[in-house]
Amino acid sequence: MQRNGLAETLETLKLLERLELALASFYGLCGEPAANGPEFWATLAREERQHAETLRRMSVILAQRPERFEPNRAVHVAPIQAVVSATMAHTAKIAARLAVTPKRV
Repeated sequence: MQRNGLAETLETLKLLERLELALASFYGLCGEPAANGPEFWATLAREERQHAETLRRMSVILAQRPERFEPNRAVHVAPIQAVVSATMAHTAKIAARLAVTPKRV
């Protein structure tokens, strides 16, 4: 894999990891009020943290063995960044209404 392609891929994986953690924070916050079924939301939050860990491990493997991966698999980061930003903004708004502090990504 070319170095430039590797850097872009690693950055994309980091961004996807941030997305998973942002979703985990959002889901964790949604479980705060008992009426919303906290176990359901806690399970979703746990799964998103597991997804983030998987993406982190993928980044490590890719960085250690770039020659084993094919470049030119387009992933556009702008939509991912938009979802991360929107998720974090919505989480902050909900947290403000509930008067709690969301976990940082």
